[in-house]
Amino acid sequence: MTSDNSPSRSLVIADAGNLPAMLGPELDQAAGYARAEKSAATRRAYRSDFELFRAWCGAKQVTSLPAQPETVAAFLAAEANRGAKPSTIGRRLAAIRYAHKLAGREPPTNWEAVRATLRGIRRTTGTAPARKTPATADKILAMATMHGG
Repeated sequence: MTSDNSPSRSLVIADAGNLPAMLGPELDQAAGYARAEKSAATRRAYRSDFELFRAWCGAKQVTSLPAQPETVAAFLAAEANRGAKPSTIGRRLAAIRYAHKLAGREPPTNWEAVRATLRGIRRTTGTAPARKTPATADKILAMATMHGG
């Protein structure tokens, strides 16, 4: 998601060379709507996150776009080992997904191995969602009688 591949242009005008020139004004309007899909802050965060992924891929001599699911899973593990919070890692994963969608590619983030890696990171670092025990009839009755019900 560099300046050459901004979300607005690549999303809407990916193949503008094969379209009639009369679509120009509407394509520009569509690009504006596409920019409005995400807030400016989200676009900046995604751009920064994807650039971090791109740099990591460059250092590992692997392709960032399109990325292989194994590459993404390894990147997530590297981020976790570096001490990044699971919420940050999740946002980086969203940025990778978004960049692939903008490029018209199947996101490697759809693979179960990538999802399982993120879940494992969350569980290992203690941020996996806590499962609540169900409120059974006897628990509800006990709560109601405690509060004068």
